[in-house]
Amino acid sequence: MQLLLNTLLALQGDFVHNFIPFLLLIGSLVPFSLQAESHEYEVSKVEHKNLVANLYLPKTEKKLPVVIAFGGSEGGLDTGNANGEMIAPHGVAVLGLGIL
Repeated sequence: MQLLLNTLLALQGDFVHNFIPFLLLIGSLVPFSLQAESHEYEVSKVEHKNLVANLYLPKTEKKLPVVIAFGGSEGGLDTGNANGEMIAPHGVAVLGLGIL
C-alpha cells in the first residue's frame, strides 16, 4: 500500500492528489474484506415469460442484499453467472439475468 501511495504522490496533477483519500479508504477496507464469511449457495433456474435467469442464493436464515447482474450486447447468461459465482459466496444473492 505504501509503495502505491508513494508512486501516486510522485505524479503531478490535482486529479492524483484528490484521488489519494479514496485509495486510502479502499486500502483500509481490504483487510476487512479478506475476513468476510464464506457462504455455500444454491443455483436455481428462473423462467418467467420471455425472461431467463439463474438465482444464486446463499444458504442462510439472515436477510440478504440482492444484486441483479446482466451483460451487454453479448447476450446470454455468461456475465450473470460469472457475477453470481463471484459474489454469492460473500453472502449476497445474485439474479444473473440473461439478455436474449
